[in-house]
Amino acid sequence: MNKSVVKANSLFQLLCLLVFSFCFNSLQAQQPKKWKQRFKQRVELHKHKADSLYLVADSIVKERRVGERIDSIIDIRQSKYNFDTRYISKPAERWTFKVRLNLAGAHIGSREQRDGVRSTINLNTEVKSTVSFGVSYRGISVGFGMNPAKLFKKKSDFELNINSYAQKYGFDLTFLRANSFSGEAKIGDSKFDIERGIVNQTMFSANAYYAFNYKRFSYSAAFSQSFDQKRSAGSFLLGLSFLAMRTKHDGSEELGLPPMRIYMGHFGLGAGYGHNFVLPHNWLVHVSTLPTIVIINRSNITEDGVRKKMPYYFPSVITTGHVAVIHYFKRYFAGFTAVVNTSVVGRRDNLQLINTKWRTRLVFGIRI
Repeated sequence: MNKSVVKANSLFQLLCLLVFSFCFNSLQAQQPKKWKQRFKQRVELHKHKADSLYLVADSIVKERRVGERIDSIIDIRQSKYNFDTRYISKPAERWTFKVRLNLAGAHIGSREQRDGVRSTINLNTEVKSTVSFGVSYRGISVGFGMNPAKLFKKKSDFELNINSYAQKYGFDLTFLRANSFSGEAKIGDSKFDIERGIVNQTMFSANAYYAFNYKRFSYSAAFSQSFDQKRSAGSFLLGLSFLAMRTKHDGSEELGLPPMRIYMGHFGLGAGYGHNFVLPHNWLVHVSTLPTIVIINRSNITEDGVRKKMPYYFPSVITTGHVAVIHYFKRYFAGFTAVVNTSVVGRRDNLQLINTKWRTRLVFGIRI
């Protein structure tokens, strides 16, 4: 009996030993597989991170290359100026941020003598105001503006201005479509009010300059703040101007005026002078005038359905004036600029037309 029990116990122990060894071997076989899977997962994770870092580094390198190309283009462009560093310098900061309040308007005037009766008309548009924001990188600028009147759905005149003020040369382009003219007319001893909407005007004007003393005199310092004027300097200017304008009104029974349309097309050449005054305490004042004599005249007037050519009288003049006052303090600057364009055509003893377009800007900026 005892022998049989002993044999049974031995067999049971042997069976347990076999089961334990089988389980242990199976665990030993499975454990390396789990570690291999975890190892592969970690390798893949680090590889993905390395690829991401490589892409980021590659994009940074490409951005730097693009920036270096832009800088090289600007360097080549500005190296052509070859300016005198005693009078003009480039700002140490590369970025300039500006906010501007723009005010603009137009004026129409006429002087006429007919059948011994003198008459004058003076009309002005409503003052148009816009707010604009701009950013500049080493003189290359972009910006956008908005008209507060549009936020209140108020109708206003349409105006577009494009300007560039480089060292050697620059230009101003203006397109205007206005129907807000109002004012008064005087015929003999009688005065009459002209209400808004009776007279409307569409105009395109362009004027350009060339500065002879561009190595010491900088338009950019006064109007775009992309250069610094270190010493006072001036320059003679060579200029050209172009003006195309159509003005019409529907007539007035009260004034005894029939419907009228006036078209004016002028091209002029001239010369002028500009000066930058560098004053104590970091003040810069700019004043310039550039009159041009009309050498090509294409003008006519249509009155009561009859069209006739307007005669040319010498001198017919288109004058462009610039004024700027800028104050610098550390990295900041503030001031105002103004541009006025006036054309005077005809004679007082017959018919003289005066058209003025003006624009002024209040500017505040920071260099970084």
